[in-house]
Amino acid sequence: MTRKEAALLRQRESALNTYLASRPVGVVAASLSRSYGLPLQQVETIMRRFGYA
Repeated sequence: MTRKEAALLRQRESALNTYLASRPVGVVAASLSRSYGLPLQQVETIMRRFGYA
C-alpha cells in the first residue's frame, strides 16, 4: 500500500468516525462499508467502538 492509499484510508476512517459520533439511527455496516470504501470488518469494528451491536 502506498502512502497515498494509506492516507486515503485514514481519511475515510476519520470521516466514518465523525459520522458515527453524531449517533445516527438505523445504520447498516454493509451500506457504510460501500459508502466509505472501507472493508466491512473494519466498519464493524469502528461501529462497535461507538456502541453499535
